Amino acid sequence: MKTSLLLQLPDWTAHVPHPAYYPRQYLDLAIERSISAEDVMTKAGLSHSTADHLLEKSDTRISIRDSWQIIEAVRQLTNDDTIGFTLGLSMPLTSHGPLAYAAMCASTPRQAVNILEKFWHLRQRGVSFHRKEAEADICFELTPDLPLPQAFRDVMFSSTLTAVLRAMEFVMPTSNRKEIRLQGPEPAGFHNVAASLPSVHFKQP
Repeated sequence: MKTSLLLQLPDWTAHVPHPAYYPRQYLDLAIERSISAEDVMTKAGLSHSTADHLLEKSDTRISIRDSWQIIEAVRQLTNDDTIGFTLGLSMPLTSHGPLAYAAMCASTPRQAVNILEKFWHLRQRGVSFHRKEAEADICFELTPDLPLPQAFRDVMFSSTLTAVLRAMEFVMPTSNRKEIRLQGPEPAGFHNVAASLPSVHFKQP
């Protein structure tokens, strides 16, 4: 039975291809925690063969809807709303494909940020990425392109923002002021990952 997360998503989310790397990371985490790939697929309402494609083929692409169903299924089965931080910390810049390599080849941090902003849609669909600058600060803001349940949104955004943070540590290694802000409340068990993160603020506008 499908999780209730995406039952109301528009039809286009079932047809737009999405890199399978990210749901694969969630599936791998579930397996590490003794949750079978089959259980994840059943919870997500997907065929068990989908798991085989994710785990065996590095260039697999799946729909946004299926990708998000897998992420939400893992969130529910692990009963751990800190998994986004855990996965974001485990993703080096090189894990984000051609976009990452283009950013690594940039001659300046600003050029790297421009590349990230311009080609964001190639790696992350359904979520818009915006850059804002004020004096010496750069703010990266994520905005969902459609309504998402809070718990799912916070897990996905904590993963993405932590991964972006790791990327910025590569292109701006001397920057010592970093923070993550999320709309939702602090998840249970956050203290287990807090020491590996910069300042994280919850219940933000």
